[in-house]
Amino acid sequence: EEMEELVAAAGLTPAEALRAATLSPARYLSLADELGTIEEGKRADMVLIDADPLENIHNTRRVAGVVVGGRWIDTLERRNRLDAIRRVAQGEGQGSP
Repeated sequence: EEMEELVAAAGLTPAEALRAATLSPARYLSLADELGTIEEGKRADMVLIDADPLENIHNTRRVAGVVVGGRWIDTLERRNRLDAIRRVAQGEGQGSP
């Protein structure tokens, strides 16, 4: 959603929005040697999407799977994990005043 807002409200191109969400923070945190781009020797955390985000930034919502710590997580596993997180969050929120 933030990348979509960067394009719609701030006037960035999709490439600039992607850079603002990946490489720029890595540089700011002095971690560009470890993350921010897909290169050999960097952390293997990334999102694989089904369409080109440079054509339309909304394509970033078309997640096919993710790689976390070098481990592939497909759509089904990702949905199951997100559902489990939602259930825990809802359970914690129910006991609050």
